Order: sequence, then structure tokens, then C-alpha cells
Amino acid sequence: MQEQAITQYLYHLVETGQLAHAYALTGSHYPSKQQVVVSLIQALVCTNKTSQGEPCHHCDACLRAKNGQIADVYTLKPAGTVIKVDQVRQINEWLATKPLETYFKLVVIEQAETLNLNAANAMLKLLEEPDPHRYLLLMVPEMSDLLPTIQSRLQELPIPVPTSAQQVADWRAQGVSEFHGRLWSALPDQVADYWMAEYDEAAVDQWIKALDRFYQYLYTGNDQGIVYIQTRLKKQLDSRWCRVSLDYLIGFNYQVMNALTGADAPSYYAVEQLIQSNGAKLHQVLCLNDLLLEAMERLEANVSAQLTLERLVLRAEDALANHNV
Repeated sequence: MQEQAITQYLYHLVETGQLAHAYALTGSHYPSKQQVVVSLIQALVCTNKTSQGEPCHHCDACLRAKNGQIADVYTLKPAGTVIKVDQVRQINEWLATKPLETYFKLVVIEQAETLNLNAANAMLKLLEEPDPHRYLLLMVPEMSDLLPTIQSRLQELPIPVPTSAQQVADWRAQGVSEFHGRLWSALPDQVADYWMAEYDEAAVDQWIKALDRFYQYLYTGNDQGIVYIQTRLKKQLDSRWCRVSLDYLIGFNYQVMNALTGADAPSYYAVEQLIQSNGAKLHQVLCLNDLLLEAMERLEANVSAQLTLERLVLRAEDALANHNV
């Protein structure tokens, strides 16, 4: 089912009073899932809907829904790497209060696959005891990422991944440069999510240049990468920035790999420049891929961003400078 068909389906459910208590929005593309959520909220609050129940998208309520300004909508995100039981208890308490400006209350749970066991059990109690006009939307890559007992109490809405061209067009419409749109379309969704919060073209360009330079240190096994972390990257070193940056580096390395194997021509000048200037070797690129994935695992295990990157530099120096894995 296409995204437009899903939104039309939800419009019909709202209009006919058949909206279910809880849904799982599955799929890997966060922006598409977010758009479906916004469309549903607009259908619930719009004051100027068509006869088919479609929101106008232009009234004050629709615009506030688009900007996340509806008081009766609560968005829950992981506290660090997991959603904790106390967060779910807060949802329960919030749902028990009366709506402030609408007739409903809606909770959106992002990255629902990160619910820890206690939080998942608390969530199950919420799902077992639905209240009228209280709705839950869980965003999750796959239904199988949730406990079977939770899966059975959700209706799945699979959200398709748009084509790269569609993604770039969407970002261009939001003021993103053509280059950044093409770059993001080849990287995990969280890269665009991070930068779209407060998009600044110059800031993104500086981030890319800094990481391209850092990749050079890694690829050549140069321990000056430690100094670079402590000087050029020091101000940005938080876990979310680091996660997004590792996603970029993994994507960059993947482009180098594809270019070396002939699977694809370089689509980014820095990749072509690296290959021409350093005589890139496939075994080095494959080794660096393993090291980058290892760094991501350490970050997910709550190792600090600075320690994660510094260890990555030292591992690269040991493995790549000496041509050993």
C-alpha cells in the first residue's frame, strides 16, 4: 500500500469513527512514517475537512498539527538507547487526564523496538485496556521487533520507502540543497532527521568536510586523527552527533568499496579524490568497514562518543597502517 493510500484509509477511519486504539507503523523510512502521523492528526483536528474527510492542510489546526503544536499529542522517544518503564508510566498518567483542546489524546512512540522488557510489559497493560478516544501509534522497523503479546494488540500499517528521487524532491521542497538531498537519500534516515531539525546548508557542508578529513586519517591509519578529534570535532562530541557521523562514514566507505569493485561509479567527488590520491585498496576498505561497524556497536553500548572515535583511530592505525585486520 502506498503512503497516499494509507493516509486516505486513515481519513476514512476518522470520518466514520472506526479508528482503532493502537497501530504499528512499520518500515525503515522515518520521514514517511512521520508524515502519516501528521496526516492522521490533521484529520482529527481539521476544522475545514472535505466531504470525504480529508483535512484541508491549511487551517490553523492543520498548521499547528504539522508543527507539532497540538497539546493533546504526546511524542515519546528513547531516553538514551532504550525506552524505560518510567516513561511508559508517564504516558499512562498523561492519558488519564482530560484533553486540553480536542476530544482525543494521542501518543506517538518513536523507535518502539527500544522498549526494554519492563517498559514493554507496562505498554502491554496500556494496550489491554483501551479508552475511548485514546490512541497509540508505535513506530517500529518490523512487527517482529516487538513482543508477540504486543504485536497481537496492534494493527499494522506498513509504510513504503519512497524512491531516492522522491526523497530528494521532498527535501528540496523543504529548502535542502540538491547535493545534501542526494547525499541523505543514500544514508540512513537518522542522518536527515538530525540535520532537518534546524537545517543550515553551511553547517552541513562543514560537517561533511570535517568527516571527509577524518576518514582520510582513518583510511591511512594516521594517529593524528586523535588530535583532530580533540580539536576539530571536540565541540560536537555527543552520542547522537557521533551516531549520525558514523552513519556518514560507513556510507562513504561503502561508496569507496563500490567504486573499487566496479559496482558503481563514484557519486561524490571526495570518494573519487580519495581513490586517485591514495591508490585505494579493497582489503583496506573492507577492514575499515569492520572497524566502523565495531565503533557503532560500542556507541550503542553507551561508550562515550569521544572514546568511541579515539579507539576507532587507534584500531585503524594498528590494522591499516600495518595492513593487518
